[in-house]
Amino acid sequence: MEKKKSTLTTLPAIETLQRNVKSVPTFYNRKPREVPFHLPHKKLVERIEYIEKEPEPLTGFTAAQGKRFQKERKIGKLQLEPIKLDGSKDKKKKITIRESHSSSEINKRDEGTSDPLKIKPEVASQKEVIKQVRNDPTNGFLYMIYAVHPQNVYFTPYYLKVVPYEQIDKKNFLTISSCGVTHYTNEMVFTKLSEWEQEYTIFVQLTDIKFFRVYRYWKAFYVWRKSILFRKYSKTRTKIAKRLFILTPVFGKALLSIQAMCCDMYMKSFADVSRDMDTAFFYFIEVQASYTKF
Repeated sequence: MEKKKSTLTTLPAIETLQRNVKSVPTFYNRKPREVPFHLPHKKLVERIEYIEKEPEPLTGFTAAQGKRFQKERKIGKLQLEPIKLDGSKDKKKKITIRESHSSSEINKRDEGTSDPLKIKPEVASQKEVIKQVRNDPTNGFLYMIYAVHPQNVYFTPYYLKVVPYEQIDKKNFLTISSCGVTHYTNEMVFTKLSEWEQEYTIFVQLTDIKFFRVYRYWKAFYVWRKSILFRKYSKTRTKIAKRLFILTPVFGKALLSIQAMCCDMYMKSFADVSRDMDTAFFYFIEVQASYTKF
């Protein structure tokens, strides 16, 4: 027996593996309830092998749905007009800046208004001014001022008109040339002509959006509505203060004193439950009678 134990303990690792590990079978018979792990998974086969597409119920239905999905997810971008740089002409032309089409139409409708903050005067078209200055750089520069007061309903940063030097406001005016636009206030701010045109185009496209177009009217209506609601609230408050029972000096003090007494009674207890329940009924009544005396 001692010899057998020594042979088992001294077996090498290779012999133990050969005894425990079975060789790979050349053929395999799967039982009915046995999972075939040697076969690849169905999803792995779908990735590797080609899958025949099922016929569509309507011809071109899948492509139409894909195009519709792309249109719904498409994010709109601001499309800026390309800036064309034309060569300067030798012949000098007289600068003529016409009134913008939109301002002339509104002027016809606002002829009856007498409020100076609601009248829309003539304004130069920025596109034409930029085009004129760019095509004829030899003409130098033009003076521009704001066409309306900043508190006017039509005021915008680009609501400008071309004027001679005698009519400018020396505290606030602009000059435009082929190089760019310079704004003179307490300080001098220079903007390149291409940047000025790009910013103006973006501003026009933003004002075409309904939110920015109706914002001024919406804000006025919102402030008016808030003021009306506050006025009604203040009137109702004064009426309630005059007629409310608790606000009269005679009844108000009495109600407050009664409420204070009720709060004191609420904090007190009318029964002594500190003793054990094994006490006799006579002693319990005697203790409670002495406890409720004031």
